[in-house]
Amino acid sequence: MSVYNIGPLLLKEIDGLAREKFLEKEVLLPIFELAFTKVYAKHYGLKNDIRVSINPETGDMCLKRHRLIAQEITCPFRQIHFQELPLTSQGEIINGEWVEPLPLLELSRSDVASVLKVLQHETQEMERKVQYEEFKSRVGEMVSVTVKRLEGRNVIVDLGRAEGMILRRELLKWENYSINDRLKAYIYAVRREPHGPQIFLSRTHSGFLHELFVREVDEIAQGLIEIKGIARDPGSRAKVAVFAYNFTSKGRNFSPVGTCVGIRGNRVKAIQEELKGEQIDVVLWSQETPEFIVNALSSVEVLKVVVEKGTNQYTVVVPDGQKNLAIGREGQNVSLVCKLTGSNINIMSASEEQQKRSADLQERMGLFIQRLDLDEFLAHFLVLQGFESLQDIASTPQEELMQLEGFTLEIAQELRERVLEALEEEEKNYKDKFIKNKGDPQVLALCSPYMLDALVANGILTLKDFSQLSLDELEGYLTGVRHGMTSQDLGDLIMQARALCAPDSDSTIVQKE
Repeated sequence: MSVYNIGPLLLKEIDGLAREKFLEKEVLLPIFELAFTKVYAKHYGLKNDIRVSINPETGDMCLKRHRLIAQEITCPFRQIHFQELPLTSQGEIINGEWVEPLPLLELSRSDVASVLKVLQHETQEMERKVQYEEFKSRVGEMVSVTVKRLEGRNVIVDLGRAEGMILRRELLKWENYSINDRLKAYIYAVRREPHGPQIFLSRTHSGFLHELFVREVDEIAQGLIEIKGIARDPGSRAKVAVFAYNFTSKGRNFSPVGTCVGIRGNRVKAIQEELKGEQIDVVLWSQETPEFIVNALSSVEVLKVVVEKGTNQYTVVVPDGQKNLAIGREGQNVSLVCKLTGSNINIMSASEEQQKRSADLQERMGLFIQRLDLDEFLAHFLVLQGFESLQDIASTPQEELMQLEGFTLEIAQELRERVLEALEEEEKNYKDKFIKNKGDPQVLALCSPYMLDALVANGILTLKDFSQLSLDELEGYLTGVRHGMTSQDLGDLIMQARALCAPDSDSTIVQKE
């Protein structure tokens, strides 16, 4: 067939390829134009700008040569001087280019093979690009797939237009599949590869459990209930935190937890069957972390939750005999609660907590008795009033001390004087210790005495060592001894140290007392 009558055949090929590859005709048309362009460029010379266009209605091809109209010619094959424009009706000026039609040459068998090769390559590239964009938008979706083949311990599944991979670690414990088995999985990542998109699926991802709840619990799909967090030990146990901002639906009150569990636990049981018996605890989410922790430890009676000052550490006190239940086998239960609430949790029995409180009381009393030369009664009284350190007393105004039961002006003044003397001696000891360990005098001038003790404990003795610290590292070293210094203050100290380490530095030191 002549290339001048190839239009209907081209349209037929484009339509067939579009259906086969699930691509749009508008996407394939430029690929066909590129394939013929490359072949005709060889005939007319690769130095020329040869372009083929195909009429989308008739399929007829049109071959043209493009040259840029310019005043200075650097490439006569792709440029033409405006004074040399041929005075003929066969060419025309389009967007600053001289465009001339060229005759379509008949194609040899090698030319046809070249066209087919370009079509195959470009179509594959386009197909891979479309697949990547499609599955990239489907990350976070649960799909039903069929096992296509096994590669080692990994499972290759059929996704219709592409293949996906489930790594062994993304399968539940003891799960084994054979070819043609059906299963559900969660698309968690799509990676672009030379031979097509690599699509990764999982059955252990927390998103998989989330999607199972969305599919099983209508109220979650409708937005009445929100899943706030999920913590999983895949195949063994999981905790799901749920919440509803409005506990009323269709004129009746409902429990988010009870709704997710279902009547006689039927909804959770359906999810557990899909997860091969994984135990699922549905708990009520709370914005208040202590309350959230209590809810997450739903199977245990919580006597109280103690929040450690300035940290994300919580001590949970449970009745004697329930500590092991709260911790769980191999620490699984408390580990999931930590992950779900984003907290560090220490489980303590009531008797252990009583012993700890008694020990802390004796330790603080001993501190006041030894450092302030107080009698046991007064030391015990101060501890009961909430004073935990010498700094607590020093930072308390004298007027507030006088309001304590039995305190007079003389007692308050005497107590503050003893505290200030003890703190002054303590600061002197810290400085002497830093000097004794051959600490840098510039660091000594830069930091407070309490900071110096922490730096010695962590081997930070030179200005260079101090300047190389990150803010997070310094804050970690100074836990409990910052005494009012903000993160901005600590960051400024690090920057001062770095300025002093710089060549020809004339920076001055602001000493922290």
